[in-house]
Amino acid sequence: MGIFDGLKNAFQPDSLHQKWTIPQSEEDLIYLFEDGSGTHLIYKHSFACGICLFSKRRLEGMMDDSPQMSGWHFIDVRKQRDLSAFVANRSEVRHESPQAILLHNGRVVWHGSHSMVQPEAITKALQNLESSD
Repeated sequence: MGIFDGLKNAFQPDSLHQKWTIPQSEEDLIYLFEDGSGTHLIYKHSFACGICLFSKRRLEGMMDDSPQMSGWHFIDVRKQRDLSAFVANRSEVRHESPQAILLHNGRVVWHGSHSMVQPEAITKALQNLESSD
């Protein structure tokens, strides 16, 4: 096994953390935008992008330590363009990738793209939610 084989495997869809849900249709996402739906993170990812690889790994590193998160939703922007467009339209957050959109009870409470997709930023947004409830 060469040094780049491990990196190549990281770009494959089967290298996802078990907490990700992969929506297949708009119906799988529409409830996220309803009042009372809880706290959800939608992550838009491209397996062809190195920046996406690192942001995905950072997010996966925080998954087990975020009990207040109701769900983690993974969209492959190349294979699921229609779902990516649906989220952009419904959230009113212009599409970029990598991109994370944090929803709480149907409304966008934080979003970031590229280098802004950081666990610290999401943790801070979650803390702000707790203090405002």
